[in-house]
Amino acid sequence: MTELYDSKTRKLYAFDHLTYLLFQEKGFQTQYEDDIDFAHGIHKIAALAIIHPNDVINAFVDLSVHLGDAFQIMLDYFEDNYIGRFRPNGSRAQPLFNIEYWNVYERTKNQKMRTNNSAKAWNRRISKCINIKLKYNFYI
Repeated sequence: MTELYDSKTRKLYAFDHLTYLLFQEKGFQTQYEDDIDFAHGIHKIAALAIIHPNDVINAFVDLSVHLGDAFQIMLDYFEDNYIGRFRPNGSRAQPLFNIEYWNVYERTKNQKMRTNNSAKAWNRRISKCINIKLKYNFYI
């Protein structure tokens, strides 16, 4: 089964997981659930993973300008870890994870899996069908 998943698939899962951990740590879950505009902004940040790699930095800069102060913690985290902090000399610092490491534009374009966590995808689909949030340990 491991042949089905390449390193990009595993890397996107890490991207998604690490971003979600920050989201939880900073207490954004309630705001995300209660404020549709906030949720939409978070989706825009996450959508950077499916933009052509050459366009990610410009798209990130546009988001940084338009999203506002409510998103600054997430934008700072994303810039430090996935984009690279802008330096006064006009260059960018090396991010913890290069864009090529987590970007899935080609996989999306070619309609390939973007995650190797099939349980997560299944849970999301079934939850939408029955309109409740299930916990993973529910299945164990």
